[in-house]
Amino acid sequence: MVQPQPDGPMQWDMSGEDSGGALRVPPELAANEVVTKLLGDNQQLREALRRSNLALRQRCEEMEGWQRRTREEREFLSCRFQEARALVERLAQENHSLQGLVNGPASSSNHSCSSSQTEDLQGQSLAMLNWLQPSVVVLRGFCIFLCRLCSKVKALQVAEREQEQQRKQHHVAMDKLLLQTQSLEQALKTERHVVTEEKKKLTQLQHAYTCLFRDYDSKLKSEVKTHLRDLCSRLEEAERALALKQDLIDKLKEEVEQQKGSLETVPVLTAQAEIYKADFLAEREAREKLNQKKEELQDQLNKAMTDIERLKQEATSRARMEQMKLRHLEDFPARPPNIPPPQGAAGVEDLPDLCCPKCQYLAPDMDTLQIHVMDCIQ
Repeated sequence: MVQPQPDGPMQWDMSGEDSGGALRVPPELAANEVVTKLLGDNQQLREALRRSNLALRQRCEEMEGWQRRTREEREFLSCRFQEARALVERLAQENHSLQGLVNGPASSSNHSCSSSQTEDLQGQSLAMLNWLQPSVVVLRGFCIFLCRLCSKVKALQVAEREQEQQRKQHHVAMDKLLLQTQSLEQALKTERHVVTEEKKKLTQLQHAYTCLFRDYDSKLKSEVKTHLRDLCSRLEEAERALALKQDLIDKLKEEVEQQKGSLETVPVLTAQAEIYKADFLAEREAREKLNQKKEELQDQLNKAMTDIERLKQEATSRARMEQMKLRHLEDFPARPPNIPPPQGAAGVEDLPDLCCPKCQYLAPDMDTLQIHVMDCIQ
């Protein structure tokens, strides 16, 4: 019969079911919902694995006890069967020898054996058969018991195979649970790594926030100090201004007190003010008229100056033209009228057309033509 031998995973589970203990979770991860769920699943898997290990251990102990009892019964039955077989063989040999003895004298009766010996042999044979009869009954009972034991052994072997199949299924289930546990532990490690990275980032952000808060605090303090200095300076200025206003109010009060004494002269002063006002209005009206007349004269003066300047420019240009005209007339005397040469005459060159477009005056050269054109146009 096959002895159940615990394989590697079984030994690992049974030896290490309580070695892992509870997982230690950092305080910052205790409030995380994912970590709590993973821890709950891990605890459930560990509990299921522990129960499965206990059940398998009990089944293994029961199987070992049953195998031990079966082995002892088998050894006992085997010994009894060997003893019965030896007894049957010995009895069969004795029976065979007795039958030979019985048949021997019967066959040799012709050799004149005595009847007394034959009777003795027959009596011995009957006694031997009577003695063998209980052994045969016992042997038959042992055979029946052995058949029952064989059927029971077969049933136990079937149960053992079923138990082995269940044990394999339990191993597969435990392997699955182990894989799930490992995956959950890996996920937990990943989550811890992520939480560690987030914690590092949080530490960096806290450090950056501390630096920014320190800078902001120092800047705010400096701004507050500056603002306080400004407010103090403004307050001092306001106090000085208030003191000046108070002095002014005191002076005004003194003037009011003085003016109260001179209220009697107000009508006279009012009449004088009316006179001064009328004089001022008349003077302002006269001054406005003078200003208007002055502006008109200034416009006329500007217009006259412009006309004088234009006339000066025209006189200067005319004088220059007259000078140029006189110089050209002195350089080029008067020529006879231009008679066109006969057509077809050889050796006559084509002269340029220096003619005025308005009066058709023929000039001797280009300068004279330009001067004439300017005069003619004007």
